[in-house]
Amino acid sequence: MFVAPRPYFVPPKLDDPTLICHYLDTSVHSTGNDSSGNAHTGVTSGIAWGYGGRAVLNNASSSFRVPDHADLRVLDDLTVRCWTKNATTDDAVFSRYDTGTDDRSWSIQMSGTGLFSLTVSDDGTADAGHRKVYNSTVAYNDDEWHQLGFTFATGTLLMYADGAEVAPTKTVDAAITAIHAGTTDLMLGCYLTNDVEAILLAGSLACCGMWSEVKAESWFAEDYARR
Repeated sequence: MFVAPRPYFVPPKLDDPTLICHYLDTSVHSTGNDSSGNAHTGVTSGIAWGYGGRAVLNNASSSFRVPDHADLRVLDDLTVRCWTKNATTDDAVFSRYDTGTDDRSWSIQMSGTGLFSLTVSDDGTADAGHRKVYNSTVAYNDDEWHQLGFTFATGTLLMYADGAEVAPTKTVDAAITAIHAGTTDLMLGCYLTNDVEAILLAGSLACCGMWSEVKAESWFAEDYARR
C-alpha cells in the first residue's frame, strides 16, 4: 500500500475570499500555477520537483518568479505563510523585496545562524526609521520541514513558526503603519537585487501563500496540523 510522505501539502481552503495566491501544493504539482484560482502564475526554472508539488531548489540556478500585480501589493492586513526544509544560512525563502532598487516590501529569510529572519519596510528602503527586522531565537535550518509566516496589521508585526507565535528579537523596530506597495515581483526561494535573483535558497519549499487578512494563531496551528 502506498503511503504519502509527510508532511502532505494539501491546498488551502479555496472558499476563503481573502486568499490572494498559493503555490507548491498537491493541487498544482510540478508547475508554477496558482492554486487560489486568481491566476497569479509563476515562472519556474531549474527546479527539481518533489512529491505533492514541493520544490527542491539549489542556490545557483533555481528560480520561481511571480510577476507583479496589484493584488500582491498589500499595504496592511496581510498574512504570509510558507513551508521550507533546509540546512542553509543567509538564504531568502519567500519575498517581495528588491535591495538594488529600494523596492523592499517584505522578506522571509534564514539568517547567518539559521534563524527565521523577517524584514518589513514601509518605504522600500533599508533605513532603520522605515523598517522592522525581527529574528527568532531558535534556528530553523535543521533540514526538517517548518512552517514559517507572519501577519501585519496597522504596525503590529507578528511572527509564526510551526503553528505558534514566535517571541522575536526585534533588531530594528520602527513605528511603521503600512507595508511598501512597490512593484517588485513575488519570489519563492530568493529575493532580488536590481531585478536579479540573489541569496538563492538551497533547500525545499512548499505551500507558499498570501492572504489579505490577519489570521489568528489558531489559523496557523490548524494549518500546521493539516500537513
